Amino acid sequence: MSHFAFIDTHSHLTYPPLSDNPEAVIQRAVQQQVETILTIGTDIADNERVLSLAEKFPSVWAAVGLHPNDTHALDATQWEFFEEQVQHERVVAIGECGLDYLKGPADHELQKQICIKQIKTAQKHDLPLIIHTRESMEDMLKILTNCQPVRGVLHCFSGTVEQAHQAITLGFLIGFNGIVTFPNAKDIQKVAQEIPLSSILLETDCPYLAPQPVRGKTNEPQYIPMIADHIARLKRITRDEVAEQTSINAKNLFKLIIRN
Repeated sequence: MSHFAFIDTHSHLTYPPLSDNPEAVIQRAVQQQVETILTIGTDIADNERVLSLAEKFPSVWAAVGLHPNDTHALDATQWEFFEEQVQHERVVAIGECGLDYLKGPADHELQKQICIKQIKTAQKHDLPLIIHTRESMEDMLKILTNCQPVRGVLHCFSGTVEQAHQAITLGFLIGFNGIVTFPNAKDIQKVAQEIPLSSILLETDCPYLAPQPVRGKTNEPQYIPMIADHIARLKRITRDEVAEQTSINAKNLFKLIIRN
């Protein structure tokens, strides 16, 4: 066991099956010393569910965002409602937002427009960003370069060591989830080895991407220590060092006040 508590900086507690009993999910996490959880919204309706969870559970904080896979032209009323969500007292970040090119080029420009609009909202409210990228890292880094100053995390990082260093220079941390534990994830493991621990966040992206020891099961925040153990092995340091520094990183980025 670690002497330090962990923080899961990216979960989807509103997604089934986690949403069936979030209290039990949170209790299992606490038993594994994961004492703080960020749960992430992906559209206006999901943001409302995220906010409700954060209101109910003191250990849960919220991020609200418009995911690129749910891209659509928001009308003024919908955007006004999103602006209200952003100002909720339990919101510590905007996201997840970003670019997802997996399905082809049909809506890339619209994705960029909505992403930039969210970046400007984050700047307006002095909030960090939780950035989603899939087959779009180069374009995403260009946008972040053009929108300085910004800060946040590149969640579920899938880029190169060079791109990770570029993101860090731009004011971003790098999020690692269960993928870093997969035997064939050599490129991501290399990134974890080569960037400083002060630039790393731990995340599950649950209910997806369970780490290797429980691969194929529903992912949960309780599995964060497995990710920490793997990063510790890659960097030849202790689990305690990973737990302590990544929690400091999360508290500083999201301005978390941890209520123990």
